[in-house]
Amino acid sequence: METVFKVGQKVFDFAYGKGEVINVQNSRYLDNIILVKFDNRGVPVRYSLDGRQINFRAYGGELDPENVANNPTLSTKEYTL
Repeated sequence: METVFKVGQKVFDFAYGKGEVINVQNSRYLDNIILVKFDNRGVPVRYSLDGRQINFRAYGGELDPENVANNPTLSTKEYTL
């Protein structure tokens, strides 16, 4: 899967506001996870290549495949709902 998101790119998510792509990494759970650092969060947020947020379980940091958002929320431009 290709992505429009690149390291250093400014991005937006309605839930977090403005941020920047800080890394694209491989994971044993999913290939090419995008890490985004938002201005209002101390911890990076994980996304799939198409911009769907990925939530990890609270224990052990293991990915629950059912916790990948249905719809993309990460965008290259600011938006409103």
